[in-house]
Amino acid sequence: MVSARQLAAPASGQGSAELGDLPEWNLADLYAGMDAPELKRDIAKAAIDAISFEGRWKGTLAAEAARGSAGRLGEALVAYEALEELIGRIVSYS
Repeated sequence: MVSARQLAAPASGQGSAELGDLPEWNLADLYAGMDAPELKRDIAKAAIDAISFEGRWKGTLAAEAARGSAGRLGEALVAYEALEELIGRIVSYS
């Protein structure tokens, strides 16, 4: 059984002998800070885009997939991937 203490051990920047040194993230590459206007903008955009995606595609994806190449599933996937990338950037920072 893994204890909470094992899970919460602080990272030292050094890995085990098998892994070598572990990478360190520079979160400033994503956003300048928690109050950065870019972060606030991206959070607002993600919320709007998620609501838009749901409104456009909820209950229709199976039918689009069944239509094969005549369907618009590719369009849905492009929109989903863009949303996932934006949300991934936000959660990676937070």
